[in-house]
Amino acid sequence: MKKIAEEIKVIYPEYHEPYEDAYAMAMDEIYPIKYVLIGKTLPFPTYRNTRPPTKKFYIFEYVISGKGYIFINEKWQTLKAGDMYIIGKLDERNFYSDEKEPMHKIWISFSSEYIDTMLLHYGVSSGVYCADVEEFFNEIYNVTRGDASQRKKLFTVADNLHKIIMTVADSQSAEKITNIAKIENELIASVYSKASLDEIAQKLFMSKANMIRIFKKARGVTPYQFLLDEKIKIAKALLLTTSMSVRSISEKLSFADEHYFSHLFKEKTGVPPLKYKQNKNKSKNIDSETV
Repeated sequence: MKKIAEEIKVIYPEYHEPYEDAYAMAMDEIYPIKYVLIGKTLPFPTYRNTRPPTKKFYIFEYVISGKGYIFINEKWQTLKAGDMYIIGKLDERNFYSDEKEPMHKIWISFSSEYIDTMLLHYGVSSGVYCADVEEFFNEIYNVTRGDASQRKKLFTVADNLHKIIMTVADSQSAEKITNIAKIENELIASVYSKASLDEIAQKLFMSKANMIRIFKKARGVTPYQFLLDEKIKIAKALLLTTSMSVRSISEKLSFADEHYFSHLFKEKTGVPPLKYKQNKNKSKNIDSETV
């Protein structure tokens, strides 16, 4: 037990024995995850962990209940029940519990070179995530305190670490999809207005540059190009189903002027607005006569 306590304090020098339950796994030279420590931190108001980067250990932690605060990715973030955070080998540790609602959390610390590659390929980095990973943390915690063989424990830890990383990656993808949908909805809602990309980004609590980047990556066009395409779609419908003039359609769709609208319409469709309307109407008449 003395050796275990010493190993814990290498990574957790602020370790408080009355409030923290930790388990150090025996080393296995052929096992690619080393120096595994698993534990729970019980709620206590004065809990704080501040330390320079270890350059060796990852820390994965899951908040079971309570609140806390962490400085990560150059900003302070609030931690709440259901949050999971990853502290990388090169990250400073700086987090603490809320005094009124101190955190109850479960954690695992380890060293592994192949996990570096896994995190890179799944696009998971240091940060706070809202991902459904509690069962994986619990399985790691429970197996280490059971009667399974050391080999079984080591493989269970690896299996659940993989599940945690993949679940976090999947939650990131879902969040990105949600953001794309939000941007797309705002662009479509702006078809008849003069809303700028700056205004749309501000409404979505994003920077304009980030909004453009993630939208173009997902849709293959910039938000502005998407908005123009939507305007042209509506212009086509108005030309074919109403008697509105080109000028009226241009004004309705908030173009700068009729000439710019006509130029853009021809660029997108190959013909000017009136020619487009005449060609479609002529095609309808031919179809009608054939019938």
